[in-house]
Amino acid sequence: MCEGDFATEDMPCGDDARALRKGVYSAWLKKSKSDNAKARWLSSSTTRYFTIDFDSLCFYYSHSKDNKKISSPIRFEDILGAERLPPPARATKRSSKSSQSAGFLVRTTDRTFELHTSSNADAAQWVYALNAARSLGASKRAAAQQQQPAAAENASTASPASGSPTSNPAVEDGQDPMMAPFEDLLQSPPAPPA
Repeated sequence: MCEGDFATEDMPCGDDARALRKGVYSAWLKKSKSDNAKARWLSSSTTRYFTIDFDSLCFYYSHSKDNKKISSPIRFEDILGAERLPPPARATKRSSKSSQSAGFLVRTTDRTFELHTSSNADAAQWVYALNAARSLGASKRAAAQQQQPAAAENASTASPASGSPTSNPAVEDGQDPMMAPFEDLLQSPPAPPA
């Protein structure tokens, strides 16, 4: 059974990891080059093989299907969101459907990707999957943040030497164990002036 509103007759979701939010899905997408790309004057976009991996909680691309060298993987917790781009303004009656593309943005903590696919349904699937990935990443980040205070609290009650909780009665009574040798001096009355 497919999740979301993206199952259509043209594109059944079946085993599509983007709809199921588990497994791995890869496809060729056009990636717009950034303004400071060295070869932007040759072409404004490059085709890359993008992968969203719900098992490893990361998103990345490579130059070919079989290429073992990938871009720096983007952890799901670093995805800020994805959104559809409006259709191109230059669409005319003479342009064929195959020459048009459906675009979307992926915002991460480090950069923004502008990606294009061949159909609106496919772009919607990618946006749905990337926003689901963002939610999974946020859940993972929240769980990690909840564990950090608990770990810090456990570390503060552990004895540095043994790693076990403290059993010093002076500490339990709120007294400073470093001041114990000076307790007599602090409690004795001051000597009369001579």
